[in-house]
This record gives sequence, C-alpha cells and structure tokens, in this order.
Amino acid sequence: MSGIDVTRISTVLSNHIGIVIILLSSVNIFIAFTLSIFGSQMYPFFIIVYIWIAFYIFLIAMLIRRERITEEPLIRNKMHLVGLGVLTIIIRMIFIGMTQYISLDALWYADFGTFMHMGVIPYTGFYFPYPPVFAYFIYIITSIFQGAIGFRLFAIAMDIAVLVSIWKLVHQEVGPKWASTAVMAYAFLPISVIESGWNGHFEPLVSFLLLISLWALLNQKNIISGIFLGLSIATKIYPIVIFPIIFAYIKGWKNRLWFTLSVGLSGALTFVPILLLSWTTNSGATGGTTTSGSTLGFVESIFGFLFTISLFSAIVTAAIAINKRAVAPTRVNKDFSETCLCIPIFHSRRALNTINKPIPIVKIPRTRPISIGNLQNTSLAIGRSGKIAETMPIIIIITPILSI
Repeated sequence: MSGIDVTRISTVLSNHIGIVIILLSSVNIFIAFTLSIFGSQMYPFFIIVYIWIAFYIFLIAMLIRRERITEEPLIRNKMHLVGLGVLTIIIRMIFIGMTQYISLDALWYADFGTFMHMGVIPYTGFYFPYPPVFAYFIYIITSIFQGAIGFRLFAIAMDIAVLVSIWKLVHQEVGPKWASTAVMAYAFLPISVIESGWNGHFEPLVSFLLLISLWALLNQKNIISGIFLGLSIATKIYPIVIFPIIFAYIKGWKNRLWFTLSVGLSGALTFVPILLLSWTTNSGATGGTTTSGSTLGFVESIFGFLFTISLFSAIVTAAIAINKRAVAPTRVNKDFSETCLCIPIFHSRRALNTINKPIPIVKIPRTRPISIGNLQNTSLAIGRSGKIAETMPIIIIITPILSI
C-alpha cells in the first residue's frame, strides 16, 4: 500500500513539477524572511536554518527530477536568467538591514578600512590577517559605505557575478539543462544567502575569481587561469588547495611551468602597492604595533605567504601522487549505469562513452547514487540523501579538475 502511495505522489510531483519548483522557491524566500526576524537568537537560528536546508534539498531534488523527465531547460533565455538574478538579490537583500550579527567580521573590515583611511598601512601599521587584495577591496568599499552594509552589498553583487559565471561555464561545457539546475542551486543555497546577505563575507569574490580561472583552464588559457587563481589566493589563502590539482591536470611541463609562474607572480605582485607605501609613508601604528621595522614585518609577511603556498602545494601534490598510485579503479557495469543519474558537469559527450571503461567510483551503500561529473573517465557518486544540495556549487568548481 505504501509503495502505491509513493508511486502516486511521485506521479503527481512529476505532472506538476513546474508548480512545485515555484512553490519551493517561494518557501525558501519565506524561510529566509523568517530567519531575518527570529534568527538573532541561537536556538531559533539553528532550527530555522535546519528547516531551510530541508526545503532547499527538496527544491534541488525537484530540479534534478525535472531535468530527468523533460527536454526543455528551466531557464530558456536571458530574461529567465535575469529573473533568477532578481530573485538572488531579493533573498539576500532580506538581511541587508540586520543590526544583529552572527559574525563580527564585517565590523572588523570596517575598522580595517578606518585605519587605512587614516593612513595606517596593513601589515606594517596594524595586524591584518588576510592577503592584500582583501585590503584593497576593503579600502574601496569603506570609501563609499559606512559599517557592514557596504560589504553586504558587495557580496550580493559578487553573487550575481558568480551566478552568471556558473551559467556560462556549465552552459558552454554541458548545455542549458544542467546550467539551469546549477544556477538555481547557487541562487537559493542557504549558506551563500547568509554569508553574503547577512555576514557580508568575501567568499563570492573568491568564487568568482576561481570560476574565471577554471573557464580559462577549460579553454586552454593556462596563463590567464594562473593569473586569476593567483588573484583568488591573494584574496583569501584557501584557494591554494586548488593549485596542485590544476597543476597535475595540465598536460606538459612547459605549460605547468607557465601556469605556476603566472600564479606566483600575480599573487606576489599584489603586495607591491603595500610595499611601496610602506617605503614612502611613515605608517602610524595601531593595535600594539610600532612603525620600527615595518618594512621587515612586511617582508616577513610576504615570505610567509609564499612559504605557505609552496609548503601546502608540495604536501597536496604528494598526497595526490600517492593516492593516484594506491587507488585501483573499478569497472562500471550495465546494471550500475542504469541505476545512476549521471550529471555530467563538463565534457558530457565523453561521458556517454565510458560505460564499459574503468571509472573510479565513490559509491555510498544502500543508496541510489548520483554520478556527479564525468571528465576523462572519472566520476563521483553521491547518494540521493540530499548532500548534493550542499555541495553543488563546490562540485561545479572542482569537477573539471577531478580527472587527474
């Protein structure tokens, strides 16, 4: 009896899939509005966020189901993409006037901007825990806005840039159907909404630079890819984890050398304005630091930055090499392929020819796996438990370089 009920529900959802997606999108926006009212306290915040994630996963499941049963993409023209962009802005603007903070980072950014406008130089005049591109954007934003609102608006604007980049990248490599699912996944992603609209963090800027880097990589523009990867690392350090993977993906040592040089030079050159200012300006000190030895402090910071890049890259590259030797690929048989929903993010034509070829698979027991991506005979399977909802933007960014 329960099986019949499930089948009936599934049929109803399939027949009205468009209406269901619209309703779930509206519910996601309503939950975001509810969070802005009741989310300033810890327990209501987590309860509402958990409910939001559940409905978000339901939305992603319906988007994936629609892509399986229909041939027409959800976003069919530029006006549809503009409409999604408007929804992306609306759901984030809900938090624009929040006076309660779940992260004080935006207030610290504002303080850093105040110091810089007073003529105090980062690293040499006050403690600044981020790479230099971060400082330049803080200076520009605090020249226009006061407080956290400027950083929230900037993050929202960069989210739109990320949305367009995802659309163009996936549309180019796969087609409009999965491009629609990808941008919908990012537009309503709860963590992205909170991080941009409420916290005003710089992650969207880093994501945008990474996407440009991957677009250049997939178009055989290794130097441009390296430049944008270097800029992303010079904004926040964590994109360095991508460097050794792309390094191993690029074919030919000459191309790898140019890529490495472009990453290192573009990242190192971002320190030049601060270095020049530290030599030509007597930076006042704050936060318990002194101006004596300021140049030495700057040199220490840049060498620490480059040392971190080199050390971490060496460790991750070694780990990749060891893993590549240790992991033996399995073979995908016909029965397994029939139980998979293949979402080829990049190079989908090649995916069609891999049924009888060795493919490394990460298969979660007791689930019907979803194969995410398929590049050079490599895929990643994720169970239909909803984890795709939380990882979709990361998968879109990482998938092109999983083929090493």
